[in-house]
Amino acid sequence: MTLEANATQEGGVIGALRNVEAFARASDATLLRVANATSYRRYRDGETISSSGQYDGSEFFIVVDGAITCARLDAASGAMIVERCATGEEFGLAPAIAEKVDRDGANATLCADGETEIAVVDAAAFREILNQDDEFARDLLNYVAGRVVGAGLRAVTPESSGRQRIHEALLKLVDVAAGGWRIARMPKHRELAEVAQVDEALTAETIAQLISNGVATRDYPGLVIDNIEELRRLAK
Repeated sequence: MTLEANATQEGGVIGALRNVEAFARASDATLLRVANATSYRRYRDGETISSSGQYDGSEFFIVVDGAITCARLDAASGAMIVERCATGEEFGLAPAIAEKVDRDGANATLCADGETEIAVVDAAAFREILNQDDEFARDLLNYVAGRVVGAGLRAVTPESSGRQRIHEALLKLVDVAAGGWRIARMPKHRELAEVAQVDEALTAETIAQLISNGVATRDYPGLVIDNIEELRRLAK
């Protein structure tokens, strides 16, 4: 739905946009124009926002409430790199401005981290706003340049060893059933976290990523392993 109706209400989209560091100096008139190019989406915990290969830079995301995780496979190390955008942060702003998505962005899988609401800004309409507002464009380009120098999004430590232990613990539970690989009964996240010696949140996030990346499928009370070779690789 459009956000225009809420734009002038306290706690509405103007306030949400104002909380984004990139838009902190923008006028209310400019933010209202951004709001008119924006729609809301709500996601449940672990729900996929954008799958690997799907993101094309035609829009960018602002976290209004909750958080999103961005997971991608590092080609050089083979490790899963996870970045996190919390409330008030954005994903995809630079590609939206440049009209170009790099390989990392294109191959990223975005998932909701908890119950999450995001504002989705149309990139073409946003570029038109920049073309007509020189001051806003300068401020935004300075922000993006600072992000590049400062190494971009606030990252969650890759936690490669912790994730590896979660994958290893899952692999030990896998058995062959009806010609396929599956875990007959999944332990609770807390129980699996204790085995892998990691926190429960990382365990839940790791399992959600396995599902969103096509490695596993939920089949209550168990888990079907669709790609056993990938799970084995992640556990190494």
